[in-house]
Amino acid sequence: MFENLNIKKHIPVQLLVVALAFPYAITKANDSLFENNIEIINNQLKTQSANYEKSIIKSLFLPELSINTGLSSEFTKDRAVTDRGPYLFLSGKINLYHGGQDLNKATKNDTLIAKLNFDNEKTKRKIQIDSFKLLAELNLLNNDNSLIAEEIKNNELQLKMAKKKVDAGLTTSADLLDFQIKNENLMNELSSNQYKINDIEKELVAMFGNKIGLNQIKNEIQTLPNPELDKIDVHTLPEVQALHQDLLNTKLEISNIHSEYLPTIDLEGKYGNITPTQKLFDNKTEHQIALNLTIPLFTGFTTSSKLSQTILNSTRAEHELRQLEINLEKRIDLDKRKINLNGKILSNLEKSLEKASKYKELILFEYKKGIKNSSDVINASDKQFELNRKINELKNENSQLIFTYNTNFKKN
Repeated sequence: MFENLNIKKHIPVQLLVVALAFPYAITKANDSLFENNIEIINNQLKTQSANYEKSIIKSLFLPELSINTGLSSEFTKDRAVTDRGPYLFLSGKINLYHGGQDLNKATKNDTLIAKLNFDNEKTKRKIQIDSFKLLAELNLLNNDNSLIAEEIKNNELQLKMAKKKVDAGLTTSADLLDFQIKNENLMNELSSNQYKINDIEKELVAMFGNKIGLNQIKNEIQTLPNPELDKIDVHTLPEVQALHQDLLNTKLEISNIHSEYLPTIDLEGKYGNITPTQKLFDNKTEHQIALNLTIPLFTGFTTSSKLSQTILNSTRAEHELRQLEINLEKRIDLDKRKINLNGKILSNLEKSLEKASKYKELILFEYKKGIKNSSDVINASDKQFELNRKINELKNENSQLIFTYNTNFKKN
């Protein structure tokens, strides 16, 4: 991915950062890939559960119907008569007013669903970033292996040059040992990198439930432009929106608790044999309609305590929301600074690499002439090699920073 980035000697740092701002971008078409992640599956199940709760809350606004039957004995004092026997009647009840609690329950559930959706978006972004970082790490190691392979090839050429000088009696076999030791060290680094690559590949596949092959994962996380964002409004970010829904929930809970002081009104009706009788439907069918008004008088101070606790939770949520906004604004600024700083460092490293390459060529020329020895050649070669590796690492780091920045702080 990074080897195609050609950073010219005199390109300004701003252009450099823009050039690096084209990491792997995960498109909407690839959302199905992330549906295999366990965290995202769990979040989806929570959202489904909240949607079922929404259906349950809707039932609070519907009438309740039931058939009541059994055996009973009722004494009527003014007639000095006891009615005994079975009863059977249809009863219905409609909730007319419960102090607004039912409406608040519906609204609270809506805020919960909204919060879960924001949490889902936050989780999805996290998985996108994590998977990109793993893939970028693979890219880094593969690029490093390419650099090592190239260094081994150059070292072998230098070893052949040393053999010619030894055969000609111009130097000792100590020169050969220098190049041979370096070659063994480079081979060990190749083996270490391959071990890391195998581990990362397993981790990447496990991230998607071991259901998708590595090649498919790599193909679906495509190399596409990831455009820079305009000025970021932290209020649009999913973590802020989720916490805002928590705050809204506490406000609704306060309203709910206040409504516990209000009366409730229900309309209730009965139809059938309401009074026990020897034979059902022997007498005239009865009906009864009642408008029930319930006025709470004393609840043992539980309502007052709940109200104080919820107001405290609401105040805490407001402080957390404000602190989160401050932290995000600070983080956005720091990330921008880090990206720009890396761009400047990368530009300087490219210039240093150019000088190191010229220095190596000069040392090789002097080694052929017998002015320099093998350690000078290895030191010059190592400088160029290490600069190449630093550039590779810094490009990888900056691509991850830019991708993380664009993914975390894109508008929801």
